[in-house]
Amino acid sequence: MTVLVLGATGSVGRALVPGATGSWAGTRRARRGSGGQADVDTWLPAARALEAASPRVRAYELPTIARLSRLSQAWINTAMRFGVADRHARQQTITLYLDKEPFRDALGVPDEDEIDVLLLDRNGGVLWHKRGRCDEQGARELEAAVQRAIAG
Repeated sequence: MTVLVLGATGSVGRALVPGATGSWAGTRRARRGSGGQADVDTWLPAARALEAASPRVRAYELPTIARLSRLSQAWINTAMRFGVADRHARQQTITLYLDKEPFRDALGVPDEDEIDVLLLDRNGGVLWHKRGRCDEQGARELEAAVQRAIAG
């Protein structure tokens, strides 16, 4: 499962990562495996465009993996660091090792069969939600939701 977080500058979304700050955060998650990263990639242009349009917005990709030993986490972190060639993407990728079921439950996501895109307020309330790959309508809806969140 991967989560893409769009949030206020300096934040990865307090609702998702304890201790983080910011007024809002959007999450997008995808199942791992066949089509997973390809589905994640459909949302990246929209996320990057929103990031480029406002200095208040940053996008972070959060690969979400079940809890592992520290040694396994170190191995995965190293492999991912070498596996992501784009420097910008590498700087904005944060791997989370956690119990995935409570994480999904907290976001109201029933399973990992499709990508879920959620825009959350700073307390974790869902402001906007869409399932599936990004298309033109989804990108427009996300942009409008982000603009409402920034203005609100």
